[in-house]
Amino acid sequence: MKAYVFPGQGSQYKGMGANLFAQYKDMVELADTVLGYSIAELCLEDPEHQLGFTQYTQPALYVVNALSYQDALNNKGGAPEYLAGHSLGEYNALQASGAISFKDGLKLVKKRGELMSQAPKGAMAAILGSTEDEINELLQNNDLSTIDVANYNSHDQTVISGLEEDINKAQSIFTGADIKFISLNASGAFHSRYMKSAADEFKHYIHHFNFSPLTIDVISNVHATPYTQETIVENLSTQITCSVRWLNSIRHLIELGVTEFMEIGAGHVLTALIEKIQAHASSEDTVNAITEDITAPNNTASITNDSESAIESITKAVAAWNNAYPVGTKVSCKNHDDVLETRTRAIVLFGRKATIYMQGYKGYFDLGDVQPVIE
Repeated sequence: MKAYVFPGQGSQYKGMGANLFAQYKDMVELADTVLGYSIAELCLEDPEHQLGFTQYTQPALYVVNALSYQDALNNKGGAPEYLAGHSLGEYNALQASGAISFKDGLKLVKKRGELMSQAPKGAMAAILGSTEDEINELLQNNDLSTIDVANYNSHDQTVISGLEEDINKAQSIFTGADIKFISLNASGAFHSRYMKSAADEFKHYIHHFNFSPLTIDVISNVHATPYTQETIVENLSTQITCSVRWLNSIRHLIELGVTEFMEIGAGHVLTALIEKIQAHASSEDTVNAITEDITAPNNTASITNDSESAIESITKAVAAWNNAYPVGTKVSCKNHDDVLETRTRAIVLFGRKATIYMQGYKGYFDLGDVQPVIE
């Protein structure tokens, strides 16, 4: 089975959707009418440097994601069995499911971006390589209960959100515990209690809209289970203050039998997260199978080292990275606190190691130590 997934804020970049605006002129003209400005100019040229501001970022991503979905329907074999979106991307998932029109979805996203941009100034940071329990324990033990978890992105990437001074205080706590802490370029404390005023006002606004029956199951960020028709309004209102449970959403889709995930829209950040989640799920299954084999009577577990298979796997990993990520992708790397940018495409070094080079560095980085970071 197949699932289409839509990215959210943090995936935007100047030039996104370049091959789509001319193809889907009716949708673009409708978007311009709703927004009151040229969406193509914003995405392709960004003359006023507005693309990084929430009130512009969200409509821009929504439109590019929607155009990309229409293009996928036309050229990539039709609709999937399941849909999901990361934060803002959930609106694209609902639009793709038929629950809401492209126009109404854009109106909702425009309002959502405006309200979230007016919320109290906050900050966000990614915590890498630490468990949910470890993060919560550090926050509680250091009088940082004012910080919320914004995103559970993968097994080793969690994003926290809060007031700027609290996030700054948390940095020294986490780095002191030898946990990688990366400050994100976010304009607010998204998916936290500090968005409550925005969520309350948005809830009043969303009641003016009607939602049609879903024709494809959409996995909810809030609950990591499929939407029901009755919960659409509540979910979209609550989503603004609640954690994005992306890890559990993908795990749920895997449990439902999804084996193929396709990221639709701007960038490829979700693709890397999903690959890590799939690999982790696969390794868990392998450990369980080995454990069962060892403990079963009259059975012997054996471990083989097939070098040809390993080389093939490395080659596939490099090809997958190069197909998904352009040079200049922002990433986090093991043993580096700052966000880096890729300088080259990934390569197989010495015929046996998947590597990639970074801006400002002369040596190679192990591709397994590199991952995109999203808000």
